[in-house]
Amino acid sequence: IPIVGPEDENYWALNGDTYMKGAWVMHTLRSAINDDNAWFAILNEFMVENAKSHVSTENFFEKVKEKTGTDYLYFSEQYLYSANQPELEYYQTNSEFFYRWNNVNENFIMPIDLLINGTEKRVLPEKTFQSFEISQFSTIEVMDWKFYVNPIKLKN
Repeated sequence: IPIVGPEDENYWALNGDTYMKGAWVMHTLRSAINDDNAWFAILNEFMVENAKSHVSTENFFEKVKEKTGTDYLYFSEQYLYSANQPELEYYQTNSEFFYRWNNVNENFIMPIDLLINGTEKRVLPEKTFQSFEISQFSTIEVMDWKFYVNPIKLKN
Protein backbone atom coordinates (compact mmCIF):
# COMPACT_ATOMS: atom_id res chain seq x y z
CA ILE A 1 0.00 0.00 0.00
CA PRO A 2 1.41 3.44 -0.82
CA ILE A 3 2.01 5.60 2.24
CA VAL A 4 1.08 8.84 0.47
CA GLY A 5 -2.42 9.00 -0.97
CA PRO A 6 -4.06 11.44 -3.40
CA GLU A 7 -3.65 15.12 -2.56
CA ASP A 8 -6.63 16.95 -0.99
CA GLU A 9 -8.31 13.69 -0.08
CA ASN A 10 -8.86 12.10 3.32
CA TYR A 11 -6.66 9.12 2.58
CA TRP A 12 -5.60 6.60 5.17
CA ALA A 13 -3.98 3.43 3.97
CA LEU A 14 -4.22 1.54 7.22
CA ASN A 15 -4.11 -2.13 6.38
CA GLY A 16 -1.55 -3.28 8.88
CA ASP A 17 1.71 -2.20 7.27
CA THR A 18 1.46 1.61 7.33
CA TYR A 19 3.37 2.13 10.57
CA MET A 20 5.94 -0.57 9.91
CA LYS A 21 6.50 0.60 6.36
CA GLY A 22 6.90 4.24 7.43
CA ALA A 23 9.61 3.35 9.94
CA TRP A 24 11.34 1.05 7.45
CA VAL A 25 11.24 3.73 4.75
CA MET A 26 12.97 6.24 7.01
CA HIS A 27 15.57 3.65 8.05
CA THR A 28 16.13 2.73 4.39
CA LEU A 29 16.56 6.38 3.39
CA ARG A 30 19.12 6.81 6.18
CA SER A 31 20.98 3.74 4.89
CA ALA A 32 20.85 4.94 1.27
CA ILE A 33 22.21 8.37 2.26
CA ASN A 34 24.95 6.59 4.23
CA ASP A 35 25.98 9.71 6.17
CA ASP A 36 24.64 9.99 9.71
CA ASN A 37 25.79 13.60 10.13
CA ALA A 38 23.74 14.63 7.08
CA TRP A 39 20.81 12.40 8.15
CA PHE A 40 20.45 13.89 11.60
CA ALA A 41 20.95 17.42 10.23
CA ILE A 42 18.07 16.77 7.81
CA LEU A 43 15.77 15.61 10.59
CA ASN A 44 16.74 18.40 12.98
CA GLU A 45 16.57 21.25 10.47
CA PHE A 46 13.35 20.02 8.91
CA MET A 47 11.69 19.79 12.32
CA VAL A 48 12.92 23.19 13.49
CA GLU A 49 12.20 25.03 10.22
CA ASN A 50 8.72 23.56 9.88
CA ALA A 51 7.47 23.48 13.46
CA LYS A 52 3.80 24.40 13.65
CA SER A 53 3.37 24.48 9.88
CA HIS A 54 2.03 22.26 7.14
CA VAL A 55 4.56 20.44 4.99
CA SER A 56 4.51 17.94 2.17
CA THR A 57 6.57 14.97 1.14
CA GLU A 58 8.16 17.18 -1.51
CA ASN A 59 9.23 19.68 1.18
CA PHE A 60 11.02 16.91 3.06
CA PHE A 61 12.81 15.62 -0.04
CA GLU A 62 13.87 19.17 -0.94
CA LYS A 63 15.63 19.29 2.45
CA VAL A 64 17.20 15.89 1.76
CA LYS A 65 18.53 17.17 -1.58
CA GLU A 66 19.79 20.39 0.03
CA LYS A 67 21.78 18.49 2.67
CA THR A 68 23.04 15.59 0.52
CA GLY A 69 23.35 17.11 -2.94
CA THR A 70 21.43 14.10 -4.29
CA ASP A 71 17.90 14.01 -5.67
CA TYR A 72 16.01 11.19 -3.95
CA LEU A 73 12.83 11.63 -6.02
CA TYR A 74 13.24 8.03 -7.24
CA PHE A 75 13.18 6.93 -3.60
CA SER A 76 9.97 8.75 -2.70
CA GLU A 77 8.23 7.51 -5.87
CA GLN A 78 9.14 3.90 -5.05
CA TYR A 79 8.61 3.82 -1.31
CA LEU A 80 5.89 6.40 -0.70
CA TYR A 81 3.74 6.41 -3.84
CA SER A 82 4.05 2.77 -4.91
CA ALA A 83 2.83 -0.37 -3.20
CA ASN A 84 5.74 -2.40 -4.60
CA GLN A 85 8.55 -3.46 -2.29
CA PRO A 86 11.86 -3.57 -4.20
CA GLU A 87 13.21 -7.07 -4.76
CA LEU A 88 16.93 -7.73 -5.04
CA GLU A 89 17.27 -10.88 -7.10
CA TYR A 90 20.64 -12.56 -6.89
CA TYR A 91 22.62 -15.75 -7.37
CA GLN A 92 26.23 -16.77 -7.30
CA THR A 93 28.52 -19.14 -9.07
CA ASN A 94 31.97 -20.31 -7.99
CA SER A 95 33.51 -17.11 -9.34
CA GLU A 96 30.78 -14.43 -9.74
CA PHE A 97 27.92 -12.83 -7.84
CA PHE A 98 24.97 -11.65 -9.99
CA TYR A 99 22.32 -9.16 -8.83
CA ARG A 100 19.52 -6.91 -10.12
CA TRP A 101 16.46 -4.95 -8.99
CA ASN A 102 12.99 -6.29 -9.70
CA ASN A 103 9.54 -4.94 -8.80
CA VAL A 104 10.80 -1.35 -8.97
CA ASN A 105 9.92 1.83 -10.85
CA GLU A 106 11.85 2.64 -14.03
CA ASN A 107 13.90 5.38 -12.33
CA PHE A 108 14.84 3.42 -9.19
CA ILE A 109 18.59 3.76 -8.58
CA MET A 110 19.10 2.97 -4.89
CA PRO A 111 22.38 1.46 -3.73
CA ILE A 112 22.39 -1.48 -1.35
CA ASP A 113 24.99 -2.96 0.94
CA LEU A 114 26.19 -6.56 0.87
CA LEU A 115 28.40 -8.50 3.27
CA ILE A 116 30.99 -10.49 1.36
CA ASN A 117 32.91 -12.82 3.65
CA GLY A 118 32.23 -10.35 6.46
CA THR A 119 33.31 -7.23 4.52
CA GLU A 120 30.74 -4.61 3.57
CA LYS A 121 30.41 -3.70 -0.13
CA ARG A 122 27.99 -1.11 -1.57
CA VAL A 123 26.60 -1.90 -5.03
CA LEU A 124 24.26 -0.01 -7.32
CA PRO A 125 21.91 -2.57 -8.89
CA GLU A 126 20.00 -1.92 -12.09
CA LYS A 127 17.04 -3.74 -13.65
CA THR A 128 19.41 -5.94 -15.64
CA PHE A 129 21.86 -8.35 -14.06
CA GLN A 130 25.25 -7.04 -13.07
CA SER A 131 28.05 -9.04 -11.50
CA PHE A 132 31.38 -8.89 -9.77
CA GLU A 133 34.05 -11.51 -9.18
CA ILE A 134 34.13 -13.49 -5.96
CA SER A 135 36.32 -16.26 -4.65
CA GLN A 136 35.06 -19.81 -4.56
CA PHE A 137 32.94 -20.58 -1.45
CA SER A 138 32.28 -16.87 -0.75
CA THR A 139 29.54 -16.14 1.77
CA ILE A 140 27.36 -13.21 0.68
CA GLU A 141 24.50 -11.65 2.64
CA VAL A 142 22.12 -8.94 1.49
CA MET A 143 22.05 -6.41 4.34
CA ASP A 144 18.27 -6.35 4.43
CA TRP A 145 18.33 -5.21 8.06
CA LYS A 146 19.36 -1.79 6.70
CA PHE A 147 17.05 -1.62 3.66
CA TYR A 148 13.33 -2.27 3.14
CA VAL A 149 13.84 -4.73 0.29
CA ASN A 150 12.94 -8.33 -0.39
CA PRO A 151 16.07 -10.35 -1.21
CA ILE A 152 15.30 -13.25 -3.52
CA LYS A 153 17.94 -15.89 -4.06
CA LEU A 154 17.56 -17.42 -7.50
CA LYS A 155 18.76 -20.86 -8.51
CA ASN A 156 21.65 -20.63 -10.96
